Amino acid sequence: MKELVTVVVPVYNSRLTPFEEKMLEQCTATLVGFPILFISEDNLDLSGLKEKYPDCTQYTFDSKYFESRSALSRLLLTEDFYERFDWSEFILLFECNSYVYRNELRYWCHQGYDLIQAAPTDLDRSPSLWHSITSISRAKVLSAGSVTELEGSGISLRRVEKLRKALNKYKREAYQYRNKSESLKNDSLFWETEMNKGWPSLQIPTPIVRDRFALYANSKTFEAVKPFALTGLTEKDTYQGID
Repeated sequence: MKELVTVVVPVYNSRLTPFEEKMLEQCTATLVGFPILFISEDNLDLSGLKEKYPDCTQYTFDSKYFESRSALSRLLLTEDFYERFDWSEFILLFECNSYVYRNELRYWCHQGYDLIQAAPTDLDRSPSLWHSITSISRAKVLSAGSVTELEGSGISLRRVEKLRKALNKYKREAYQYRNKSESLKNDSLFWETEMNKGWPSLQIPTPIVRDRFALYANSKTFEAVKPFALTGLTEKDTYQGID
């Protein structure tokens, strides 16, 4: 029987910064009972993290994927990456620039979606069903601000097998995104702009629902929405619930 969901945390250095430690501590303290798995380059010593999180697991990949966040994007757009997690129905990709407020992970896994990530500001929040249907068939044109938001997105729920199949279907597009250099967050931009053009390949919630899952640090609706998580945070950010 498959694991329902695994929290997957990319790690670039053997020691986290104090800010990253704080985000990870909040995540693990809130999402009690879910397995934690660190992904890193080959031979990275994570003995300190393993001592603090004795039940965690570590998967290693080629060091070229951990030279930068842009390099990691290339890994996240390969079928091989998702094949490593074929024993788990979902992965929650958690990067240490996100703050998890509530243990709603099981709830989100049972909502029937294949991919959930914070919605860029550009996306229309109209509740119109007709708008949702017609928006599937045309490519999204995002502003520079929304692209920047996607670059800072650090939390997403991904149904493993569906994303693997999507990457197989969109081989050419995924190849193009893996080889882009202008965006630091190619994988989030890929899922946002290439999926569901013409016909749905993934079940992705509306922007209104996505706001309930995660908001960006610059969101003006945080007080009204109270999401599962806040993402795109930096050490300079101060928000309610983040001391």
